[in-house]
Amino acid sequence: MTPEIHSLGHVALETPDLDASLYFFRDSVGLEEVARVDDTVYLRGVDEFDHHSLSLTAAEEPGVDHIGWQTVDHIEIEASDADEMADFLKTLGYEEVRTTEHHGTSYELQPADWEGPIIELHTVEGEETPGINHIAFATDDIEDVTQTLKNEDVDQVSDPYYVEKTGRTITNFRDPDGRRFQAVSSEE
Repeated sequence: MTPEIHSLGHVALETPDLDASLYFFRDSVGLEEVARVDDTVYLRGVDEFDHHSLSLTAAEEPGVDHIGWQTVDHIEIEASDADEMADFLKTLGYEEVRTTEHHGTSYELQPADWEGPIIELHTVEGEETPGINHIAFATDDIEDVTQTLKNEDVDQVSDPYYVEKTGRTITNFRDPDGRRFQAVSSEE
């Protein structure tokens, strides 16, 4: 499966007048300033889930440094102790996005100062072993992706199913080495 672009992740703009650009996007447009690192200011809309959707960096000339696209929805890690692992990731600069009752108690964390996928943690149960459980790619058309995977004879493609505790519709599938992946669509 070629990962589909799920959404625009962020736009990184360069500006010769950081103060004027910040005033425009924060005070006129209404974006929220969420962080500053060196000569870069990170902003987002008030109800956005991600860390930022716009960054402004001081530069000699105005321009677009890059545009980030989202394809990975989350990476699920099974930990010996999810509480301990969540605390560890927070010391590395991750912020807790939410907790759910998926797999007992699950934590969803995202890097606080850069774009990156959500890390979903839960404590191992039964015969599970600590490690990466799966990587989930975001899609807007779960039915189409599922059919494409089946048409390509990908191993163990499940029919889409809804997980109420996370608000995601999921299709599981396996790579040639047996590792689990997911295609997911979200209500959010």
